[in-house]
Amino acid sequence: MNYEDEKRQHHRFDLAYPIRLFSRGGEELAAAETLNISQGGTLFVVPADKASDLGESVNVTISMPDTAYHSDEVVDFACQANVIRHDRPGRATHATIAVAFARPLELAAQV
Repeated sequence: MNYEDEKRQHHRFDLAYPIRLFSRGGEELAAAETLNISQGGTLFVVPADKASDLGESVNVTISMPDTAYHSDEVVDFACQANVIRHDRPGRATHATIAVAFARPLELAAQV
């Protein structure tokens, strides 16, 4: 499958950032690290027993470096997201989760 065949609206970046997922009521459900991220969503891996706790709608906090001011500071992006895919092959101990952000993140990356 080539890039033109994909249905993604945003380019993905293979970046590993800490991510925490919360229920809409504020209970922390899982902590992980992103595998890739875009303005529209992210992919990450959690222990299989945590994946079952992730409902359709979650709150997400992603800790990313603050590149806007060339500092070593970390900024927490918090947003609502919808779980769009659970992938747990067979009896795997981990599950891959894809979420779509309710509103696209405004990411400003500097190289």
